[in-house]
Amino acid sequence: MDGWFRTGDLGRLDDDGFLDVTGRIKEMIVLGGGENIYPEMLEKIYCESSYISEIALLEHDGSLVALILPDFEVVREVTNASFRDTIRVSLSETARQLPSFQRLAGCPVA
Repeated sequence: MDGWFRTGDLGRLDDDGFLDVTGRIKEMIVLGGGENIYPEMLEKIYCESSYISEIALLEHDGSLVALILPDFEVVREVTNASFRDTIRVSLSETARQLPSFQRLAGCPVA
């Protein structure tokens, strides 16, 4: 490995060293089973949750995974549950409406 995690995203580092994601190299992800995923469409669906501020879908080891930034203020106002549990429940509720290949296989929540 060369030290990079290749997501297929385009971006730039600002003067402070922060990454600004500006787009994707290609707009389709092909999963291990050959299913085609259009991440922008699914990101909009998963972001309908008021608990999710931002989400990025990507492929990892042939599966669909996500990086999520919770809306911490909304989660604090609405529930006493942990951020992690709140996001997991929200993703689960959304996933029930989707075909199995569009459901997330993993989601690291800090």
